[in-house]
Amino acid sequence: MCCWGIVISSVLITLPLVGRNIDEFFPIINNDFVRGCLLVPVDWPLWLLLPGLFYLLAMLLVVGFVFKGHIGKAVLTLFISTTLVIDVGAVFLPENLSVYLKVPR
Repeated sequence: MCCWGIVISSVLITLPLVGRNIDEFFPIINNDFVRGCLLVPVDWPLWLLLPGLFYLLAMLLVVGFVFKGHIGKAVLTLFISTTLVIDVGAVFLPENLSVYLKVPR
């Protein structure tokens, strides 16, 4: 249950960091099309780490509730935190990700 939440929060935390340091990954990318897509300038502000950090904290809280036997609180925390992260992610992440999906000319 929470294992996937921790994986998702790790991806949400890592995505802005990778976006800000995309030049570091060019030596391992051999495909010219992928390099062309990644050369597009995209602003990745550090505040985009907050949904991932919030979700990681919520998942740790859920694990704590489960170990204490408070299953109702764990499910409620899981539901509310997932809803908030999806809503925030649906507003802010597509703007940055859609830039990479355009075909380079």
